[in-house]
Amino acid sequence: MTISAECLEQKKQLHQDPGYGVSSLQYAPLVIQAADQINAKSISDYGAGKCNLQKKMNELGRSNFQYYPYDPAFPEYGDPQAADLVCCIDVLEHIEPDHLEAVLKDLERITLNIGFLTIQTGPAHPAFIVAEQVQLAVDDTPHIGVDITQVAETHLVGAIPAIPGGEGVGGGVEPLAVGVG
Repeated sequence: MTISAECLEQKKQLHQDPGYGVSSLQYAPLVIQAADQINAKSISDYGAGKCNLQKKMNELGRSNFQYYPYDPAFPEYGDPQAADLVCCIDVLEHIEPDHLEAVLKDLERITLNIGFLTIQTGPAHPAFIVAEQVQLAVDDTPHIGVDITQVAETHLVGAIPAIPGGEGVGGGVEPLAVGVG
């Protein structure tokens, strides 16, 4: 199981806010670069929310790929699907610590070539603090990095500097690119 029933209900409520889940918009150009580098024919968006990544990529002229959204708050998307490029943008810091290993194993299972993962390391937006209990997994960020390489059995192939300001209040976002080892 990758999410508790209580957290799932909170996510459904948070997604009612149009300002929640928009950070993928700023990453679309980098995702396009990654997709072009590996000639990705498929992209899985793990934690897709309102599918903003796909919308922005299409807006930027990149639409020649199969798009597989997954988000437990949107059951109509179905189960996570394997793809050449798996994106998990500003999701891992919201995962309940006792579900983190299952999520990472899920990501490993569906990553056919590379994963594009970002972790919001700044403070949570004040509007989301009560519902999210201050970004659940970020309490132990080094633990997340270790789990990405050890539990998912992948290796870090590149890191991109934090995007200043990122989503949230004054925080940066740390994107990671991982390849299947």
